[in-house]
Amino acid sequence: MFYAGWLGDKISLWLAKRNNGVHLPEHRLPILLPAFVVGLIGLMIYAASAQWPARYNWAAPVLGWALFQFTFITVIIVTTTFAAEVLPKNPG
Repeated sequence: MFYAGWLGDKISLWLAKRNNGVHLPEHRLPILLPAFVVGLIGLMIYAASAQWPARYNWAAPVLGWALFQFTFITVIIVTTTFAAEVLPKNPG
């Protein structure tokens, strides 16, 4: 995934440069903040379209679910790379 993979690595490298070239595993965690906001918006759209189905088109729950899935995949990728950096001898 573009955001959590390529762009996440660029953000992590930028944070390492700000830290005098020292990379810390915690530099992966700020990537989760925008994903949190997107996931929250997606859940609110999905919940509103499920609560009042007559007010919303069929695309509203699909959009809400897609935004939530973006967050879900981002969290999986970021936490897996974070765990692999924290415990390099036991990444599984």
